Amino acid sequence: MKKVAVVLIALVLASLFIYSPISSAQTVLSQAIPTPYLNVTETNQTVIIKTTYNELIINKKTNSPSVIYATKNEKPALQVNPKGLPAIDVIYVSDGSTLKVNWTSYQVIQRSPDLVEADFTGTVGDSTLTLRIIMGSFRPYIDIVLTAPSGPTMYYLVVPVNESIADLWTQAISYYSGASLTIQTTNVTLMSTGLGLDAIALLGLNQANNTNTLKFIAGYSNLPGYVSPAEAGGIYPSDLQENPYNATSGYILLTAAYPGGTPVAAGVRLVLTGYDPYAILAAGLEEPIKNAYPGAAEDFKVVVYTNELIDQFNKSVNLLKERLSNLTKENENLTKTLAEYQGCESYWKNEVKVRDYQIERLTDRIQKEGAISIAAFFIGALLGVIGGYYVLGVQKKVKITRRRR
Repeated sequence: MKKVAVVLIALVLASLFIYSPISSAQTVLSQAIPTPYLNVTETNQTVIIKTTYNELIINKKTNSPSVIYATKNEKPALQVNPKGLPAIDVIYVSDGSTLKVNWTSYQVIQRSPDLVEADFTGTVGDSTLTLRIIMGSFRPYIDIVLTAPSGPTMYYLVVPVNESIADLWTQAISYYSGASLTIQTTNVTLMSTGLGLDAIALLGLNQANNTNTLKFIAGYSNLPGYVSPAEAGGIYPSDLQENPYNATSGYILLTAAYPGGTPVAAGVRLVLTGYDPYAILAAGLEEPIKNAYPGAAEDFKVVVYTNELIDQFNKSVNLLKERLSNLTKENENLTKTLAEYQGCESYWKNEVKVRDYQIERLTDRIQKEGAISIAAFFIGALLGVIGGYYVLGVQKKVKITRRRR
């Protein structure tokens, strides 16, 4: 029963990554389902956190996240940030100057076999800030939390993306204007969100035969419970008044900007992946991506409906598990009862042996007593005959005597 349930689940899960060609959308090629994993290893120079979807390398010398890879379905793993630029960074504007945070220490904490957290501490003037990066084996995204003091004009949480990953880049953003959701597709640029960001995505497109196919996605949604960015989007180096990095071209800074007048507790859910409808949905990027790449909506349906089917199978499996548990308990009770009956059988067998022995003795006794009784009967009868004869004889003698008189 368990084997059947496992096979059914495996077949359904396999369909998550097998799609048919869809009009106005690219074909998502069949991919093997990876076994979710999380590995943390350490060398003399680095700490490496590798999961199903991403790999992060921490430089022990600079105490910073230095390299990030997209790992799922990428052979070999695709380095997202250009060489020489950090993987995830914080820059800030203070007194008209654009500066990088100086990271002073880090700590890697494995919360469970499937969840790891890397905490970085940096300085801003005389104050400290923290950057927390959370990765998991089952997570197609990376959660990032920035806690910063008041002071600088703006904080910028940035993820450098290698521009050469794709032929063409476009940007889609969704944010709330009051109660309504605004969705726009634009060129790569930093846009005001009014602290109402829903999600943003940089879409890397490959061009061939007058057709654009979606190759790579770098985007994030606002992490629930944390401050939304005041501005979000991508920045080309040419758009920076002051470039805090040595490199001047060949990359885009995926950016979330926060005002620094008050303490900041900001959070984003980051996605760095090839075209993966499940990852997009899991991170909440479906609205801007549907707007920029309409065919994705059909792929989302496949994931959603398949997940519903998986839910039904899970319910069936749980029901089968419950029935199996009940049958196991019944079997245990029957086994216990059988043992009790077997014990009773042994007891009564002994009792029967005792009774048989007693019956045998009684039979022997009865037989012996019966023989004695018969003998006594015959003796009594004989004595009775003799006695009767004697009495009769006496009576005859008395009669004769009387006659003679």
